[in-house]
Amino acid sequence: MATSLWMARTPTLLDTGKPDLGDAGITTMADIVRLEVVRVDMSGPDVRVIACPER
Repeated sequence: MATSLWMARTPTLLDTGKPDLGDAGITTMADIVRLEVVRVDMSGPDVRVIACPER
C-alpha cells in the first residue's frame, strides 16, 4: 500500500474519463481506506491535496 496520496484538482468539469485511482479494488464501503489530509495547497486555480492513510 502507498504511504501517501497526492491529488490535484482543477475547477473544471469533464463528463467521461478514468477515476484517479483506476481499479484500486475498493468496491464496497467495507473496503474503503480513510485518509488524513496532511496538506492542501493552491497552484493557480488548481488544488493539491496530500493525504495519508489514517493510522
